[in-house]
Amino acid sequence: MTPQKREIKPIAAGEYTVQATFAQTANYEEVVATDDFSILRKKGAGSVTISDLYYGGTIKPVVASDTNGTNDVTYKYKKKGAHDSTYTDVLPTETGEYTVQATFAQTAGYEAVVVTADFQISYLPVPKNPYSISGTQGKNNYYTSDVTITPAQGYLIADSLDGTYKQTLTVSKTSASVNVYFKKIDTGEMTAGIFVPGLKIDKDAPSVLHVTDGETKYGDQIEIIVQDDDLEQLLVNWKTVEVQNNRAILTLSSNYGQETYEITCVDAAGNVRKITVVV
Repeated sequence: MTPQKREIKPIAAGEYTVQATFAQTANYEEVVATDDFSILRKKGAGSVTISDLYYGGTIKPVVASDTNGTNDVTYKYKKKGAHDSTYTDVLPTETGEYTVQATFAQTAGYEAVVVTADFQISYLPVPKNPYSISGTQGKNNYYTSDVTITPAQGYLIADSLDGTYKQTLTVSKTSASVNVYFKKIDTGEMTAGIFVPGLKIDKDAPSVLHVTDGETKYGDQIEIIVQDDDLEQLLVNWKTVEVQNNRAILTLSSNYGQETYEITCVDAAGNVRKITVVV
């Protein structure tokens, strides 16, 4: 197949053949001569910049190129200082220092361009006065209800870094410490965990086992158990009964007749249970 001949001079990079035709003369036949040549792409130029960001924020490289344009740019990432073979197109999410590599695709007139920039991902600073605590307060710094931790305005709160962030966090039982995390609502950026001092929660009055309030029990004597994780005081008919290991076993006698006992149990949070039993 005879190659198509064009009279338009090529300008795009590539491999070409030029053909020159010398017209015949009175003494000489027409002569056709050819030669191969190449048009090389120029060296392109471009730049990439990227701002440091906080955990959970959006990575936004900014590119510019007067030669190759910015319509066909690909990005890869690696840890700063790592070998180039570790570049990946997966966006980094953990805190640390990273390098972004931006590749501008070649064009008709310019070679591909590869440029890099370094950036850092860190935790969002904790807001001033980051949270408030609410709940029903009992005695001895106890709460007698669930405790609600409310973040500062403009933030959500969770009990783990990548947990479920909500308007408030509820703590239902005593904890030596609670770590909480904050997310900025308008950007999605997150803080590291911060320590909330131990919360003491006791929502229930002490338990009295084997008898109910107002019940009459028959027999020479009965045995009941009073217990609570924070049992502090026990009174039987207004007399103090010793408590050991947050528990007491009471033996109540009918005294060969009928006896009425008023039992009052108090825990450290101030929860009180009173029952009356007849033996």
